[in-house]
Amino acid sequence: MPIMFPALYRISKEHWNQTIVALVYNVLKTFMEMNGKLFDELTANYKAERQKEKKREKDREDLWKRLAAVELDPPKDKDPHILSKTPLTNFIVKRENPGMNIVTGGEKSPNSAKRLGPTNTTGSSSKKA
Repeated sequence: MPIMFPALYRISKEHWNQTIVALVYNVLKTFMEMNGKLFDELTANYKAERQKEKKREKDREDLWKRLAAVELDPPKDKDPHILSKTPLTNFIVKRENPGMNIVTGGEKSPNSAKRLGPTNTTGSSSKKA
């Protein structure tokens, strides 16, 4: 009887089909006639459990409301330490390769060095006449 009682009690209060409710009432009435003391104890335990569940649900809803309030109104006195105050552009290292007209940190394509070609440092033409 203790295993079946919570389901039967819930059905007796919440089921939409009146025929099912009438059948469950008959079963509960039989249980009450068999052992009234146990029936009263099971009823009290069931109601206490439902109260605990309602309290837990209310506490959970309150917690989510508080979390939403914190999310909408974050504390203004503290700076988040997630992001650095240094701009990301300061972290890009620019190196010039001697003999090549490329600056690494800009274009990342390996073909960019081929397109620019070597730098003429002497100032004279590389073609021989």
